Amino acid sequence: MTDELDRMFAEFHGEIAQLQGLQQEIEQVRGRGEAAEGRVVAEATMTGALAGLTIDPRAMRLGSDELAAAVLQAAAAAARDAGDQARALAEPFTPDVLR
Repeated sequence: MTDELDRMFAEFHGEIAQLQGLQQEIEQVRGRGEAAEGRVVAEATMTGALAGLTIDPRAMRLGSDELAAAVLQAAAAAARDAGDQARALAEPFTPDVLR
């Protein structure tokens, strides 16, 4: 019985270590999204927070309303990409019924 408990305890610790590694990987996820023919590029974290934004000088010709829409479009695409990446990382840890 003790051997079995030791094995289960070791297995449990291994699973915890894997989940901690997964958490660290997910925290590092950065999604990328583009708009306005690649002139606006956004990066977002897993939570959807904007982590970076690059606006090509040519995008300034769009006008303020179109530029604002392009920024929002790129940010939304980046957030979706980050979510997709995080789901792909977590997939091996989810039961088949949740997929």
